[in-house]
Amino acid sequence: MNITVRGYLGFEIYTNCLPGNENLVIKADSRIKDVLDLIMIPKELRSAMAIFINGRLTETESLLKEQDKVVFYPMMEGG
Repeated sequence: MNITVRGYLGFEIYTNCLPGNENLVIKADSRIKDVLDLIMIPKELRSAMAIFINGRLTETESLLKEQDKVVFYPMMEGG
């Protein structure tokens, strides 16, 4: 199945190398953690990121569907 994966504010180094303008082909029943493994985001960075599927905050165990849009941001603080 096809999904779109984008990274911002430092995480783009993991998604800029994807073929087809940030498209990724994954197997059915894949989860966010499987995508993180595929694009080789180090495990130590995973706890410091916000992950969104189709604009909604999600967890690494979330199941993906065809045409989902996955976006990674670093966690931020501020006021």
